[in-house]
Amino acid sequence: MNNLFSVFLLHKIIITRWLVYWLSVFGVYVLILKPNGINYLNGYYYTSALFFLGGVFGLILFRFKFNKEIFLHSSFYVFLVTVIYSFLALGYDYLYPASSELLSFTFKNNILFPLFNYQTIISKACDIFFQQTLIYILTMLLFSKIQDKLLTVKLFGLCFFILHLPLVFVFGVTGLLFIVPSIVAGLVFSFCLLQFKMGILYSYSIHFSFYLILGIILRFYL
Repeated sequence: MNNLFSVFLLHKIIITRWLVYWLSVFGVYVLILKPNGINYLNGYYYTSALFFLGGVFGLILFRFKFNKEIFLHSSFYVFLVTVIYSFLALGYDYLYPASSELLSFTFKNNILFPLFNYQTIISKACDIFFQQTLIYILTMLLFSKIQDKLLTVKLFGLCFFILHLPLVFVFGVTGLLFIVPSIVAGLVFSFCLLQFKMGILYSYSIHFSFYLILGIILRFYL
């Protein structure tokens, strides 16, 4: 554990830059878009553009160099997974329409992805694209400096958990729906990226699956 925190402090500048950038992009959504009535449903195209461009600009900001062949190959399958998951969500909503309790929960807490309509699916897909791009950037940057997969996975897991803590101030207790899973998610995402050639696809698919499954669970119980 001491070694983990020592490495964290050693790379605190790049980690801090990453955290600040991630929180800044979400800050634009929370502090500027939301107060003006723009979210994952209303004006979803603005939200989608924010996250998509945020991911692209992140690659430029961190001067990140990636394997173009693997990236392009993975991108095709990522798009395919997005289409498949989108139809699953739309199909589920068609077969099992949202209850009044679910609608009340989603709008009260501003957690809109369980609505499973095309607006929230598109904006959430762009949100996941942004998150996965930033996850990929920090994981690979840390590994390039540490050269130890296990330590990199542990360090990224710690960073990912810290990143999610401010959600308490955004969603209150409901934020635990995302904070608690983030303890494991950071480890899983970084492990996939470092261990498998198609790690981008696996990490993205798991991430999208989380939201799909959580949405189904919320729709089932509400």
